[in-house]
Amino acid sequence: MSDITLTSGIRSNLLALQTTSNDLTSTQEALATGKKVNSAADNPSSYFTSQNLTQSANNISALLDQIGQGSQTIQQATNGLTSLTGLLQQALSTVQQAQSSNWTTAAAATGSVNLGSTVAGSTTGTTSVATLAAANNLTLSIGSAVSTVSLASGDTISQIESAISTQTSGAVTATDDGSGHLILSTGSGTSSFSVAAADSTLGLASGASATATSNITGATTLAAGSLLVNVGSSTYTVSISASSSLATIEADINSTTGLGSAGTVTATDDGSGHLVLKSNNAPIGFTVDANATSAALGVTTSSTANNVAIGSSSTRSTLQGNFNTLLTQITQLASDANYNGVNLLAGD
Repeated sequence: MSDITLTSGIRSNLLALQTTSNDLTSTQEALATGKKVNSAADNPSSYFTSQNLTQSANNISALLDQIGQGSQTIQQATNGLTSLTGLLQQALSTVQQAQSSNWTTAAAATGSVNLGSTVAGSTTGTTSVATLAAANNLTLSIGSAVSTVSLASGDTISQIESAISTQTSGAVTATDDGSGHLILSTGSGTSSFSVAAADSTLGLASGASATATSNITGATTLAAGSLLVNVGSSTYTVSISASSSLATIEADINSTTGLGSAGTVTATDDGSGHLVLKSNNAPIGFTVDANATSAALGVTTSSTANNVAIGSSSTRSTLQGNFNTLLTQITQLASDANYNGVNLLAGD
């Protein structure tokens, strides 16, 4: 088969068609990719410059994403702090309301039977005194204390009596027998005394003493038994000995573990022999079990001392419930202030 002979014009046209086809292919690729240079063959310098710029753009985009994630984490923590501040302010307000609702202190239950009627001891001067010849002091030892009574020259018997009773705060009372003989007697409670130094004109010798005792009114003996004091869910047993005095009964109660001055209930008396059980720690109260011993002591189940909040006994309980609810909400809110598993409030 013989070769086809092409003229120069035909060859020029074919070359033009090939160039047009290549340009069309290049143009279509540029339109499809959106890039003028798609390979190193198109333009090596522009192609590799583009690759470097594209990688830098990708790196910047990744950093921007990380910054956005960090910003969201901080924003979540900020929102959490704002909400926590509001809850803390509510909790503070609740505490302030509770503080303004004070508890009554030292509610007491008093025995209805006079347990400790004081049997007064006395000592009488041997000299009848109308007036004191010279100023002097009468020194009395009352328990572990020493009381000095100042007496002025010319004091009458009534003035002497008043000075002694007043200056010893009633621990020693002074009277006379109507004939001028001074009589010193034990005063309130179970106090005893002795004369440490006396004016000779009073007819009192140093060492003269008087001892007071405390007995059960209307009875010569008190049967042994137990007093049961209920504090909350606990019951304390106080052993009472037979023929105990009021002071001994008070000491027995106060020395019982869980009661006493360091515990919840203290035993005292009213100075007239009535046993007084007093609550130490507000708002803790107590009751007494009814039995033969408590009846003999004049305290029964009706003898209670329950400290309650002023205004309403439920005020502080309600406020405490509200406060505990706020604490739960604060804890929950702090744990929820996270983004993508990171919680700045938890120290992440």
